[in-house]
Amino acid sequence: MTKTSCTWVTKHASEECGVGITLVKWKKQTDDKCPRCQLPGECTAHIYSCRGADTDDVWQTSIDKVSQYLTDSLTAPAIRDRLLLRLHEWRHQLPYTQDPDPELHAAMLQQDLIGWKNFLEGLPTKQFRHLQQRHYNEIESSRTGRKWMAGLIKKLVALGQEMWQHRNDIKHYSVRPRHRLEEMRLDDEITSELQRGPEDLPAGNHTYFQHNLLALLDKSLHYRKAWLSNVTTLRQRQARKRANDNNLDDISRKRSKLLHWITTGRAS
Repeated sequence: MTKTSCTWVTKHASEECGVGITLVKWKKQTDDKCPRCQLPGECTAHIYSCRGADTDDVWQTSIDKVSQYLTDSLTAPAIRDRLLLRLHEWRHQLPYTQDPDPELHAAMLQQDLIGWKNFLEGLPTKQFRHLQQRHYNEIESSRTGRKWMAGLIKKLVALGQEMWQHRNDIKHYSVRPRHRLEEMRLDDEITSELQRGPEDLPAGNHTYFQHNLLALLDKSLHYRKAWLSNVTTLRQRQARKRANDNNLDDISRKRSKLLHWITTGRAS
């Protein structure tokens, strides 16, 4: 494996990466929900088992690459078929199918004890390598079980990295449901403020209310956030002048949560 892959495996296997439970522990998030399916308790095992946001397609594309490697490397058909079946069963939390071959069955049981997440992270039982070496000997191939296993581990780690990349693309580059809801709330608040008008704000601040509503709502998210934040700040400042009281009651809890999202990017 490359140095980058080794670093990724180390962080992923130890949960010291940006999954939900770790981000909460690091105080980077207030919840540990998966950005793809919104289920709580996102851990590194969930990166493989998540069923939201096209994860089945990503998994299948990666598994097809693993399957192709097993075929190209002349893997014993029974080993190839059982490994692919077992990974499918593990991901979908299905009962494991018993293998009729006692030696292959013993190897599967050994990997069950080690764990299939560990298998995907580069910890296979040696029995697979020995069984594949015997197959190479039987077909009089000069290939080795050790090199076969090294190549398989690379494919499995690449599978994990592809699932991780997909998860991060959804988290960082897609509009998640909670954030979509916040955008709707943002537009509602902008509409209310624009309809309310400048009221008793100083004349120099009236330019904020000269926008056409549709044109304002068509602005970028960054612009709309800044507009509402600025208007809210102006109203707070004016209210303090009137009441000389920092404990303002006219900013609702709903608005406070929205402002939190504007300034931190975290939806509550």
